[in-house]
Amino acid sequence: MDKIHSSISHAGGANATRPRRKGAAGRLGAAALAAALGAAFLGLGLRPGEWRYGAAAMGTRATLTVVGTPIERLSGKLGRAAGKALGEIAEVERLMSIYRPGSDIGRLNSGGGEREIAVDRRTYEALERAGEFARLTGGAFNVCVLAAEEEWGFKTGRARKVPSSRRSRLPLPGGRDIALRREGGAFLARFPRRGTRADLGGIAAGYAVDRAAAALREGGVRGALVESGGDCYCLGAPARGGAWRVGVRNPRGDGILATLDLVDRAVATSGDYCDYFIEGGKRYSHIFDPRTGRPAGRGVMSATVLADSCTAADALATAFVVMGEREAIRLAEKLPRTECILVVEEDGKPAVRASAGIRAGKGL
Repeated sequence: MDKIHSSISHAGGANATRPRRKGAAGRLGAAALAAALGAAFLGLGLRPGEWRYGAAAMGTRATLTVVGTPIERLSGKLGRAAGKALGEIAEVERLMSIYRPGSDIGRLNSGGGEREIAVDRRTYEALERAGEFARLTGGAFNVCVLAAEEEWGFKTGRARKVPSSRRSRLPLPGGRDIALRREGGAFLARFPRRGTRADLGGIAAGYAVDRAAAALREGGVRGALVESGGDCYCLGAPARGGAWRVGVRNPRGDGILATLDLVDRAVATSGDYCDYFIEGGKRYSHIFDPRTGRPAGRGVMSATVLADSCTAADALATAFVVMGEREAIRLAEKLPRTECILVVEEDGKPAVRASAGIRAGKGL
């Protein structure tokens, strides 16, 4: 009996172990499921997405569409890079706003005709680039137009109107109104003549976008769309791959007239629809021809420029509105990796004109 009992007990013990085997298998199955779910969640965590950051800046809103993974976002990597990028834009506004008396440009405008003014390296760089584009465009781009702008009521907060008299305070052609000098670690700027006053509105936004894009790149961001006031830099590719798609708006209504697919390229648009007044049936915009001291009047409603830097795209877009269709397209086609799309008036309606590279690539 003992033997039989023992056998039964043994048999019973053997049977008792079967549920434990099933439990082990269950645990293995649960572990496999957990591993699979973990791999799935990890896969999702590594899948690129797009995250938006923004802040009020330079009279408009700066927006960053940043490509990254959920893990990069949760770790704070994307937020830190975006914060630095938006900080760069805010710094450019602080340094270059004509509405802040203590800004570099404010101090230069108030005393730059009498003495050299020490400015930040970034302000110096923007002024230096402004001089380059003034020379390149034969004076069609020149930041020393603030006196003329104010004469017409722009940038003053007062009513805009055609002035009854001309004070003949035009800037010198070719952008030679600003003398720049480095001395040790100091960056110095001065106007050679009194009464000259600068407005960097035609280049500062593009420069700020470039600074922001550089901050994102340094922060390890592999793709981003940086936008501020009609100026964009397309860093890398969007999360879906391919290229960033940017539209060229109709300056006389709603809708898009053309689209551009861009990777590691800048695009900027200037137009007569942003800030203007109508008097005597004629439209006068905030974009001034530095050679005449009057609002640009060569029939270009808007100019969109593609370039490697947003600083270049911004300055050239402003200049191309001033230069007119033929002169603008001729210059764009001479410059390396530079294209333009112009919207001109034809039979009272907007018509699209473009440089050769755009026509070949987009059929415009």
